[in-house]
Amino acid sequence: MAESSGDEKVPPHCRKPAQYREASNSSQKFTNNWLIFVFEWLKMLTKTLLAILIFVSPIFAQDQAAAAHAAGCGPNEVKFNVKTDKKQHPTAQPSSGKALVYVFGGEDIDLGGLALGTRDNFTTRWGVDGVWLGAGYRNSYFFFSLDPGDHRLCAGRQASSKPSAALTITVEAGKAYYFRTKTHHLGAQGEELEPIDPAAAQLLIEASPSTVFEPRKSSNSDTE
Repeated sequence: MAESSGDEKVPPHCRKPAQYREASNSSQKFTNNWLIFVFEWLKMLTKTLLAILIFVSPIFAQDQAAAAHAAGCGPNEVKFNVKTDKKQHPTAQPSSGKALVYVFGGEDIDLGGLALGTRDNFTTRWGVDGVWLGAGYRNSYFFFSLDPGDHRLCAGRQASSKPSAALTITVEAGKAYYFRTKTHHLGAQGEELEPIDPAAAQLLIEASPSTVFEPRKSSNSDTE
């Protein structure tokens, strides 16, 4: 016995005209073709954007590194392991023909602040004229000598490749200068550098831990 067609099982008054079925099939094919076109277009667009990103990223990184160097910061690859000593509060006198510069972590976030995140998020590198001279953790301090004249002082969180703050300073031989980072709200990455009054700096030295640092030789985590 021959198989009956689908239309033979449907009552005559419910059957769709052949023209309607052909139009429906054509509409479905158009929809499918349109979806395929859109999918292929999105694939091509994604590849194009990815190629542009790969091309632009190194240029952007070079521009950022050049700007950081111009601001006085060192290369981002240089990291420090930092320890603090709350019992020692060393000071020094300027060497002959040199100026002495003290640098402090910002007290708004650091003194009694909440330390969330990795240690590097609260480690500040300090650089002068394109060279990192050291780093401090939270509100600690350290000092270094500079030749008299104009210099570019830079500070930046070690966890970020973007410098936080920079300042042009002029120092004289035989004098001491004091600077600190200033963070305006808890957890902010953006900071400012501000000078400290010499008298106020003496109180800040007594209240702040000193810093002991060394260049990092591996990616191991810092220890207290």
